[in-house]
Amino acid sequence: MYVSFIKSKATLYPKIYTLGGVVVIEAVLEEPIESGDTINVRIEDMWDRAKVDNLAMTEVTPGVYRYYWQTVVGGITDEAGTYQAFVSVVSDGNTYVDHSMFELVNTMENL
Repeated sequence: MYVSFIKSKATLYPKIYTLGGVVVIEAVLEEPIESGDTINVRIEDMWDRAKVDNLAMTEVTPGVYRYYWQTVVGGITDEAGTYQAFVSVVSDGNTYVDHSMFELVNTMENL
């Protein structure tokens, strides 16, 4: 299986999201995964703490999978900074992993 992923749905580069908004992680595979195969996402903050830990992604079209992460503003769980998303596909006993980085910014800090 050829795995060509991942991308973020952010339109700016570098990939920038607003804290309190939704981060969309998208994986594009050459072919859809087969029955028994898995595709999961892990999101880590800049201190390598897992924010999302190996949760299943949703197939939106054959070969395209997404995960929507709702971030929280004003709490202690999410904060502005650099994050990494890791997508892993397990197929026929093989594991394929790719990652992407994105930024969360706090627009309320400037007010």
